[in-house]
Amino acid sequence: MHKLIGVSIAVILFIYPLLGMGETITADVTGDGVDDEIKIGEQSVVVEDGQSSKKYIVISGEEMLNGASVNDYSVKRKGKEIAIEIVTGPESFTEIYAFKNSKFFNISGRLPGEVIVTDDGELVGHTRYFFEAGGWIPLPWPLQEVGDSIVALVSKKETEKTISVDANSSKDILIECTKNSDIVIGAVVADKDVILGVYDGAGNEDMRTTIDAENPFIFYDFGTKKETKTLTIDNSYSIMTPKTVTYVIIQY
Repeated sequence: MHKLIGVSIAVILFIYPLLGMGETITADVTGDGVDDEIKIGEQSVVVEDGQSSKKYIVISGEEMLNGASVNDYSVKRKGKEIAIEIVTGPESFTEIYAFKNSKFFNISGRLPGEVIVTDDGELVGHTRYFFEAGGWIPLPWPLQEVGDSIVALVSKKETEKTISVDANSSKDILIECTKNSDIVIGAVVADKDVILGVYDGAGNEDMRTTIDAENPFIFYDFGTKKETKTLTIDNSYSIMTPKTVTYVIIQY
């Protein structure tokens, strides 16, 4: 199960870390058993075959590349693929490229934000979710391999609310989760020392943490069964101060 807290989503590791412009990483992306050189520029990514020294242009002419990484993004293909993050103004998207028949080709289209592989082998992109009341939060966006392409899942239900929790009390928000669905929860506060927790259908704690105005609440999990999860906002420790929380719940 994958659970992400705050903006510390970068703790999920790449096999090869995201690198900046002008860097070179080494990995076998042509599938011949010999490591190749992946050269990352500001506007291009070029692969030099480790066996033949032949150069392949993976991508070129982009306004700005934020970097590239190598991993087994496609479970249906042999070998490793290259994920390239491209910056477009305040946003970014990722394209994944695989090698076949002596060329690299796109197998994903545009995916949201930076793409990572979780410890469970799940593909996750990232997006900026903008609250109606203002401000934004970085949220995971689940991805899936469909046919020969990697795509971003479409949300089937989204709920955004702002609530106030009185001092010396708590508030439970029930979430009806369907079988085999992804759930993402994000919350922001203007106060400090606000406690949020997520519990599964049996009442077991999935996650519980204290957040403040600088550190949002972020939870991501894949449910294998139909159940009712509970998002709890706990203000029972406060004697006088109510807490206001804006949260979003997205199910995929």
